[in-house]
Amino acid sequence: ILRLVVGCAAVLVFCGFSSGQTCAPPVPSKIVSFPAGTVIEGVGTSDLPVTTKSEKCRTLTKQGFALIHCFWFNEAVRSFRDATKEDPECAIAWCGLAVSETLPWNRDSDFGVESRFAMKRSIALYDTASDIEKAVIAAFRTKDLASDDLKGPFADAMNRIAKEYPDVALVPILSDARG
Repeated sequence: ILRLVVGCAAVLVFCGFSSGQTCAPPVPSKIVSFPAGTVIEGVGTSDLPVTTKSEKCRTLTKQGFALIHCFWFNEAVRSFRDATKEDPECAIAWCGLAVSETLPWNRDSDFGVESRFAMKRSIALYDTASDIEKAVIAAFRTKDLASDDLKGPFADAMNRIAKEYPDVALVPILSDARG
């Protein structure tokens, strides 16, 4: 009983209770949200080649992959969306959009329709991509977008890419080929 009394007294003191006062939650912190087209400084980049005529698309696509690596998934989605607006014919930007909108970080109910469309668009543009972009698109085509499949066709494909393109920064985060 003594613990209960001490605990209640601590709550009252902590919340500043006196007659007529209530315990109010703190003011929520503001969430940073960048406007469309923003290139964020200091998040890194990706060495994955990006086949496009638009330098802004290239920058936003590389940023999108870097943001995935930083676990900043909502900003990655924004970056890839912006990249596909800059160049709607950039296959790897569409693939990146599909990747950024899928599990384990986003729910199918929120992004499923858009992620499936983005992957279809990426596949439709497959022939315009470089060899490594084609390999990444093909690998993600085998991925079960509703699970975190670290074994099976997707992992095998990413491991092959890691061996064939050892200098590409995108690959280590998506495979275990380099241990």
